[in-house]
Amino acid sequence: MNTLKKALLISLTGFIGFSFAYKKNKTGADKPSLHVLKLDENLSEITSKMKAGAEFVDVFFKITDEKKAGTTTTYTAKGLYKGKIVGLQFEVNSQIGSATKPKKGKAAKQSGPTKNGVLLHSLGVPSDAFLSAMSELYKIPTRKGFTTSPVSCAASLFGPAKSKSAHKYKLFFESVKDKWDIELFFSIDSKEKFIFLTEVNPGFRKSLMNAWSVK
Repeated sequence: MNTLKKALLISLTGFIGFSFAYKKNKTGADKPSLHVLKLDENLSEITSKMKAGAEFVDVFFKITDEKKAGTTTTYTAKGLYKGKIVGLQFEVNSQIGSATKPKKGKAAKQSGPTKNGVLLHSLGVPSDAFLSAMSELYKIPTRKGFTTSPVSCAASLFGPAKSKSAHKYKLFFESVKDKWDIELFFSIDSKEKFIFLTEVNPGFRKSLMNAWSVK
């Protein structure tokens, strides 16, 4: 077979392969991939709820998945930062801040922070991108990725619940062994499908970046 015939055969084979792939897409065989693309297009910028010039950095996620197991619910939360997908998983204990039984004529007392009340889990690349985004927003330079180990927080309810599905917590991260003194607000609405991380004090930024980073 001469060179010209070989070239024609290769071109024809490539065209047939392309035509088959095109027909496969037209039949709907690739619907799962299209669904993922559609989901990502519905994500919002994590800074979309921040006021211009705000002193505090508040980041917003959409809940894209949730799974219950025993007393915990794990929420997959994602957003965009400069068009790039960022995200984390939050494993929330339903027993956080449960009130003790009140005595007659007295208000119920809230328990102290629940150890391991919330665990942060990495999603891999989206979580590394989240850490990079927070590095820029917090102005704390880092080249590290998000830790692959669960990040444990003590947690307590902060104020009354707005509804059965909406709660605000204060998270306490560990700076050194058994010293839970790094604070962050965590708001979740499982009905409206969103999560907020809001600053308690900008002075915690460096410690938060250390808590989230690969050691």
